Amino acid sequence: MAKRTKKAIRRSVKTLTANGDLIVHECAIKPYQIFCEWIDDEVNELSSGTALLFEVIEIDDQYCFFEGFKEVGLLRDGAEIAIRRIDLSKSEIERRAWSCLINEFTKLDPIDPCRQSRRLKLGRF
Repeated sequence: MAKRTKKAIRRSVKTLTANGDLIVHECAIKPYQIFCEWIDDEVNELSSGTALLFEVIEIDDQYCFFEGFKEVGLLRDGAEIAIRRIDLSKSEIERRAWSCLINEFTKLDPIDPCRQSRRLKLGRF
């Protein structure tokens, strides 16, 4: 069981510059890896003017993200982001990471299987 500390969790939003302090949480590694391997190529740009706010877990002066995979992939060094430190259980972090991945899968444009099978019958690829 994770050790609970008496350290106060800051509920307000903090703005910082994106650099090596933002890493994937250990419970979100697998969903993030799948996102990077299967979906990341589909992501092309982030709409301008969108404020990036991440809920993070702070571990050893590093901020661990567990959702918002698309936004993290679009971050450039030196970009300003807003973070809100929260305290969640590992199971909740894992649940939210998988939920984020499933949401990204549902946003993809699927192929039309009827149209695809007709092309195969006609010999067109």
